[in-house]
Amino acid sequence: MRTPSSLAAGALVLVLSACGTFAPEPVTADTADMAETTATPPPHPEGRQLARLPRSPDAVYALDLERVRTGAQPVPPARVRDLPARLVRTDSVETRKTLFFKALLPAALKANRRIERQRAFVRAVRRLDLERADLPKAMLARLRRLEEAYGVAPHDLDALLRRVDRIPVSLVLAQAAIETGWGTSRFAQEGNALFGQHTRKPEHDGMVPKGLDDPDFRVRAFDTVDAAVAAYMRNLNTHPAYALLREIRAEARAAGRRATGAELAAGLEDYSARGQAYVSDIRVTIRANALADFRDARLMPDARRLASLNGDD
Repeated sequence: MRTPSSLAAGALVLVLSACGTFAPEPVTADTADMAETTATPPPHPEGRQLARLPRSPDAVYALDLERVRTGAQPVPPARVRDLPARLVRTDSVETRKTLFFKALLPAALKANRRIERQRAFVRAVRRLDLERADLPKAMLARLRRLEEAYGVAPHDLDALLRRVDRIPVSLVLAQAAIETGWGTSRFAQEGNALFGQHTRKPEHDGMVPKGLDDPDFRVRAFDTVDAAVAAYMRNLNTHPAYALLREIRAEARAAGRRATGAELAAGLEDYSARGQAYVSDIRVTIRANALADFRDARLMPDARRLASLNGDD
């Protein structure tokens, strides 16, 4: 006979499966588990094929940013492999900025979507209020992976939720612009090193800075823009140096609102040796480029969710 707790757990599995938040995540290190799937949309149960969503970078560069800012035009979930070389060649500052924003927007929105789904899963587990031993095996395995990935001890779901949270698009764009000179730096163009992250781990790809004699670090490089943005968000959400950022974000959530990028910049004084001057630069970049307006930017719905809504009543 099934116990009440096992019945509750089974009910939650069905609910989470239906809403798309229970799909197991790959068991991989660092940001590999953040890779965006590009699978072909499933066929409609009556045989109709759902139209394929635009995933080519060409669709991204055709965006109207003013419509994106208001949410009127959704951003296609394109996989942008590298920053465009035109960023270096163009003499127009406005053209460079526009290209830069378009190249990074899909990665920022996709990374936040993944984080929001992870957060929804953790919140669902907390609402269930079951002992860990009573959780379904797949659910417990996913919870353990998230705890390990975010550096949180087991049994502390509140601590996990403080880390599993989105990073404002305005902050992503501003920091990437500052760290790469609007995408023109050698690190950005050759290695998708968009946020100046240092690494001493031999398993990480990295680039050696020029002009330094035998540096003990490399600037971390990535195969795609997506991977660079995902690693940056994981860094802000886990590194002890950015605990203040996470505290500001949690306090805003407790007050029923989302913290802005300019607010969270206060927690990034240790990101650069320039300290408070770096924080000021982030805020100036956000304000001068109206990056806060991207708070309404949204992704196109993914194909699986559209397929589930495409049936007749």
